[in-house]
Amino acid sequence: MSSDDDDFLTPRGLLVEGSFVCDGPSFQDLQTAVNASLELPYTQDRFQYWSGISPMGWNILNTYFIPLVDTCYSAVQSIQGLGHGYREVGTVCDLILSTASTAQSDYDALFQGLNDLTNDPDNEALREQVRKLTADRLDGVTTLETKTDTTFGEMKDGTDGVKTCEDQLKTILRNLDDSELEDLLRKNDPEDDLEDDLAALKYIRDKVAAMDMEAQSGGALQNLQLALGSVRVVITDLTAIQNAIENTSEPANEIILGHEKAKIIRKWSDLATEVQKFKDHYLS
Repeated sequence: MSSDDDDFLTPRGLLVEGSFVCDGPSFQDLQTAVNASLELPYTQDRFQYWSGISPMGWNILNTYFIPLVDTCYSAVQSIQGLGHGYREVGTVCDLILSTASTAQSDYDALFQGLNDLTNDPDNEALREQVRKLTADRLDGVTTLETKTDTTFGEMKDGTDGVKTCEDQLKTILRNLDDSELEDLLRKNDPEDDLEDDLAALKYIRDKVAAMDMEAQSGGALQNLQLALGSVRVVITDLTAIQNAIENTSEPANEIILGHEKAKIIRKWSDLATEVQKFKDHYLS
């Protein structure tokens, strides 16, 4: 039975209106957020530098600040995982490029093989040849699916870990009494440090309040999830070809009737162009 889907054997949703499904600016926003978050103060020295609090201010308020530092340490661990996942998007792109690079030779051979098998359905050597052509392409797409799934999972877990830490930081600060902290500084801080340390308290609150990795990573994660779903549809297409090869009750080429091979190859070529542009502009 032929497939009535106009996009059968194309890159599916990997190519959206002529563009790669992964939106460059969304990934650029995520990279900026990851780089900024890696600067979170997970030691005393880094906290003092980050916030502008003086050594004396730290000594006065360290019992309040240490939980913040400890939580920042946990956040940085999650961010490192998220950053690794982000870098692996480049590997996903490389696998897409590899799959696209063989589209013409693969589909030239596959279409010819299905037509030949239709004319010679009892030729088991030919059937095995077409079976192998399909299996080889399916193996490549399955490798792409596995890597995309792993990368999405790593980025999602990293984002969730960072969000948990951000929520903890906001809760810690919400439970602190500003007046109490300011009174401690006014009572114990040297006059030369006081104004800067009071300003540091406000800076800490403002920076934590502005943290929102979930929003900053949302676009990129959604794009990658769409890419994963699209790759799975490509796998479904190739699985349908496999089934057609094994179904000797119908002509082997029935499934490709009405589908323009040149259009399929052109879309894979267009995808390769768009993925390379994405890599060059946003992952380099």
